[in-house]
Amino acid sequence: MSAKRKTLGVASALVGLFSALCAVVGFTEAASIGDAIAGGIFFSGISALAGWGAISGLREPKLLPGSTEKIILQLAAEGEGRVTAVDLCRNSSLTLEESTAELRLLAADTIVTEGGTVIYKIRGVLSLEEKRNAVDLLDGS
Repeated sequence: MSAKRKTLGVASALVGLFSALCAVVGFTEAASIGDAIAGGIFFSGISALAGWGAISGLREPKLLPGSTEKIILQLAAEGEGRVTAVDLCRNSSLTLEESTAELRLLAADTIVTEGGTVIYKIRGVLSLEEKRNAVDLLDGS
């Protein structure tokens, strides 16, 4: 659960407690029952909205289908076919865990550095020089 959602959840709980307290205090101090009910409904409504926000999540919207792949291919083109999960995480709204999962789906191979960083190799990304020097293996001559 993200920090925003935790914070919103705690705030929602506090508003809910405050709502209940206001309703009890308002009712016991002989205020009109209508005022106590209105206050309780108002603060309960705010609490419900905050709780809904925490449950639905206030994260950035996920990427559209296919756009993650485009970002990965762009990063691979810039990095000579090599991308890390941190690269993808920094250039998208994905978490590090989500970035790793996406790269595992597209990568042809992986390299692990001495420091333990996993580099995902994306097949088919060639430099302009590699494209110019490519030999047609299907050409019979």
